[in-house]
Amino acid sequence: PFPRERETPALIREWVRTGRLTFAGAWLSMTPPLAEGHGLTMTTSTWTSRNRVEAALAHREADRVPYDLGGTILTGINRHAYRRLRRHLGLPEEAIEIEDKCQQLGRVHEDVKERLRVDVWGINPGRAPGGLPPSRVEDGYDKFQDEWGIEWWMPVEGGFYYDMRRHPLENVSTLEGLKKARFPDPLHPGRYEGMAAKAEELMGRRQKAYVLGRNAPGIWEVALWLRGFENFFCDMADNPAFAEALMDIVCEIKMKYWEKALETVGRHVMIGTVGTVRGG
Repeated sequence: PFPRERETPALIREWVRTGRLTFAGAWLSMTPPLAEGHGLTMTTSTWTSRNRVEAALAHREADRVPYDLGGTILTGINRHAYRRLRRHLGLPEEAIEIEDKCQQLGRVHEDVKERLRVDVWGINPGRAPGGLPPSRVEDGYDKFQDEWGIEWWMPVEGGFYYDMRRHPLENVSTLEGLKKARFPDPLHPGRYEGMAAKAEELMGRRQKAYVLGRNAPGIWEVALWLRGFENFFCDMADNPAFAEALMDIVCEIKMKYWEKALETVGRHVMIGTVGTVRGG
């Protein structure tokens, strides 16, 4: 149940029409076309991470395969593994900022990126004021609720990441009930604060490739998480009107975010991760 052509934001339609934006699984490629011969005449000393990734996206040979660590929440590293990696590389202990709370991904520091010759940086949306509610500890678990209302638990002792334990729409199965549900605001200014400046710095001054992060996982994923897996699989078979309505709501939230995000970064746009699920 994706938006009809007339409902798709104009900016996204135009970028698809002109070839500036293409879809490949969970990724959006938004790199402008490269100049003829790019990637063929450059010397090893002139390659930057930006044109190395641009060449790869254009199916041109670069000086080496581009490398990503921590550019997205799909290519990150758990905080425990990251601490051991720093130790293995002989780098000093640093406070680890959590990039993604559910997966407990640590934000990769500049010294690690330089040592491993990482080519890809990440720019992720911020959260609306107030952010996530604080965690609470109960019955041996650290628990929190995300902005969709999904509750996540992680064992206090030996926990590596959070698992979903409660689904906000598990007892909602009618269109009328769905109308009363609360969803995140994709257009809150806090989500876009600093996004344009960071994109300009990476793409312009530093010549780094970057991935513009998503505001939520895939449309189908979010619907599964909101209803609970068993409930939503049954919805698709026995309650398709409800399933389609829920996915329409999630799709609209994601489309509003992407139109605003692409407008915000303007010409300094390269790759985006949308989190779609594609069957083959």
